[in-house]
Amino acid sequence: MAENQERSLSIPKLNTNNYHDWAIDARMVMMERGLVEFIEGEPEIPIVDVTEAIIQAATTDAERRQLSQDKRQQENDRRGFKLRKDKAHAVLFLSITQELKSLVKNCESAYQLWEKLRATYEPISLARAAQLRRKFLNLSLKDGEDMSLFICRVDDAVVECRNAGVLIQEYEHAFQYIDLLPTIQLWTIGT
Repeated sequence: MAENQERSLSIPKLNTNNYHDWAIDARMVMMERGLVEFIEGEPEIPIVDVTEAIIQAATTDAERRQLSQDKRQQENDRRGFKLRKDKAHAVLFLSITQELKSLVKNCESAYQLWEKLRATYEPISLARAAQLRRKFLNLSLKDGEDMSLFICRVDDAVVECRNAGVLIQEYEHAFQYIDLLPTIQLWTIGT
């Protein structure tokens, strides 16, 4: 059952043109699988601080049993952490196209991979700013598209621009909702 659930969460693979959408989808998959901590930083591996020497130094059998149980739990936590860390790395690595794998093949963790892709595909440069602004200005309602979906696409483009430091004035945002609507839609609004 869980295996089928994970398969149903597949996302389009990252290519050179879909970083923004991929990053949102990949983050959601990582959140659903309880692995998001591995793309937000390099979490520390749990330590095993109960040693055989500590167990042997215990004064009672009850203390030794408790310390042995604590040690097993710490070792299990450490193994579980390592499995989750490897799974996070694998999930991200397998969600990119073959041609991009050479870019991240030397990354040793999900966080390194995530940051490498972010630095590569989300640069804040003049070219990127121009690309985002052009994308915003070229938005229009598609044939048969629900108006609420179009408004969502405009809002997403504005957020993406602002995150990259591209200033979109409020009036530009508002005009974008109506400026490129098909003529038939404008007649509906006017009546």
